[in-house]
Amino acid sequence: MDYKRILINGLNGMGDFVYYSPILKAVREHYPQAHITLLNWLVTKDLAVNCPYINELFVPEDMREQCLQVATEVGTGFAKLINLKERFDLLLNFGCPPLSILITIACRAQRRISFKRGDSGDRFYTDLIERNPHEHILYQYLKFLDLLGIRASAAIDPPGQLGPPGQLGPPGQLGPPGQLGPPIWPPKKEISGVTSFMKTTFWPDETLIGIHPGCGVVNRRWAPEKFAELADRLVETYRARIILFGSRYIRSTEEDDARADEVLAAGKISRLMKTKPVNLAGKGSINQFAVIASYLRLYIGHDTGPSHIAAALNIPVLTIFGPADPVLWQPFGKYSYIVRKEMDCAPCGASGCENNRCLKELEVDRVFAACREVIRITEGREKW
Repeated sequence: MDYKRILINGLNGMGDFVYYSPILKAVREHYPQAHITLLNWLVTKDLAVNCPYINELFVPEDMREQCLQVATEVGTGFAKLINLKERFDLLLNFGCPPLSILITIACRAQRRISFKRGDSGDRFYTDLIERNPHEHILYQYLKFLDLLGIRASAAIDPPGQLGPPGQLGPPGQLGPPGQLGPPIWPPKKEISGVTSFMKTTFWPDETLIGIHPGCGVVNRRWAPEKFAELADRLVETYRARIILFGSRYIRSTEEDDARADEVLAAGKISRLMKTKPVNLAGKGSINQFAVIASYLRLYIGHDTGPSHIAAALNIPVLTIFGPADPVLWQPFGKYSYIVRKEMDCAPCGASGCENNRCLKELEVDRVFAACREVIRITEGREKW
């Protein structure tokens, strides 16, 4: 079919945006004349606002509350809420219920594609995609293209290099790297501002290592004290300069936990380090982060949005995994590796548990050794 108006419900996290952005690219190339509207949360607005594959971006700052208010008048009230004047031809639903169901009804699309959830909401879609808990999330998003008759390779830049991401583990587990197109398009003004900052802050030949100690879910975080010790050892070994990153955003589900503030966590690491880092936590946009990250020799973080962005930009990335499943969520990139402590109870889910042994028992020696190995094997890497 030749779809003229396409709605993509991308009300999901930053990592999800990285993995469905290739779908945006492929849909645009397959339907060059279509008007494509993308729904995004405010937290991913900076990623989407300059996306070259869409015509229209809708970012409701308080959609959740408003949706609940109009839930009983979905057919008219919600359509007015998001200014839906015309019926859509195609809906790709990457969001989660209950909002995704309201959006599905309001858009009145002829064809409605979504992941199958096994509940009553499935009846609102014309096509359902089975989730596979043993397959990376990128491959699962590519199944939307299969249903549209679009070759999945069209979503990968360059074609033919799609493969399982590398894993730093027992010998023999280093697999062929995968490569995505860049999921971020910084405006020239931000690029030039960051370039000027880097030139005036660092020497041209310095080894820069970035650390993002935060994560939306507190139980998926390694301890600040361990990050500080790791950073000091990297400084001593490589004469490196450490750059700390962090967001001011705190998930509503984590607001009651004092550990949730990434800026405070980065500040604690800075105070504990022997050699003071450049602390950029709470400063700048995600676009600026991406440009700064392109200068890094190594980026270290958790399973969180910036790690996925850095990996897709061909930056050497070491991701510390605890309760989350790396089979599903390892940052996908040509130079992406993970380190984790093997335990019978892990992975136990994206939210983890209060016991948190998988991270508490992950020693600095293990992570430092992984850092050294990633630096070694990514020498002479290709960049974007």
